[in-house]
Amino acid sequence: MQGYYLAALGFVVALMATPLSLSAQDSNATIRGFLHDSATGGPVEGALVSIEGITETAESDNIGEFAIGPLERGTHLITLAKPGYHSRSFRFTITPEMPELIDVGGILLIPIITYHLELAGKVTDVNTGEAVAGAVVTLAGRWQTQSGGDGRFRFVTDEVESGTSSLHVRTIGYEAMSYPFRVTRDSASLDVELPLLPLPLELDEIVVEGERVRVPSKLHGFFQRRDHYPGEYLTPWEIDATPYSRVTDLLRRMPGVRVTPGPMGRNELTLTRGCRDKPRVFLDGLHVPNASIDDILNPGDVYAVEAYVGASRIPPEFDRIGGGCGVIVFWTR
Repeated sequence: MQGYYLAALGFVVALMATPLSLSAQDSNATIRGFLHDSATGGPVEGALVSIEGITETAESDNIGEFAIGPLERGTHLITLAKPGYHSRSFRFTITPEMPELIDVGGILLIPIITYHLELAGKVTDVNTGEAVAGAVVTLAGRWQTQSGGDGRFRFVTDEVESGTSSLHVRTIGYEAMSYPFRVTRDSASLDVELPLLPLPLELDEIVVEGERVRVPSKLHGFFQRRDHYPGEYLTPWEIDATPYSRVTDLLRRMPGVRVTPGPMGRNELTLTRGCRDKPRVFLDGLHVPNASIDDILNPGDVYAVEAYVGASRIPPEFDRIGGGCGVIVFWTR
């Protein structure tokens, strides 16, 4: 079965490299193909198909088929993505000699295999062996915690991808270090020691003078999540320093959030990373369904914003109704 799909992909390469002996056509072309699970060979339904530079997207149906276009003749970058699978991107060229409907055949998507992992460890000074407290430890670029007074830290998750992963450690006075390790079905419980190398640099004494800032009680959770969850955040000070005419324009600076023109002159919010659903929106902690945030919030009303792209990154307090692919939370003054 897998050989058949590899052969189909070989046909795609040949199709892109060799002009077909058909009469030249001036009209645009539509790309059609079939997505299959590389492990089972079955169809992949609900995968998002997008073309770089084009707002229109397509979605594979219950037999894995998709069609996107018409596209202009020339070279395009196509991306195939679905939660639970590794996304794929490749370039192809549509020449005038090609037909109006180009069938690229079967394309394999590789499922993401994840394992339960309980990982504990200790951050130490490489020279003295003493514990290093307050070091920021990041697992696989997604989960973050700090070492305690005894240098210990701990992660528990069911979503660590198989293969090579890493721990990244940083703190003031030490060189930032990365420690790769392998995740397999046998690595359910690990205990590691992460030695840090002191920086041979003495900092001059710095005296900082300023006013004490009182944070409203409803933003306490905002700052706690900012320190512990891998989301995107806009603080009150960043918002005050950013000129914007509409609330959605403020979000253009947040990675993972896409602002696009919608009907009736409104801006629409979508998420990147292969998410085809619109983000769920919360206002001061309450879910606001099917609302345009520009219609209910004026510039100057926004105090802080937090966004979480990806179902695994959503904090529990915003996932109680099912967060979908991600959420955006607005806090008002």
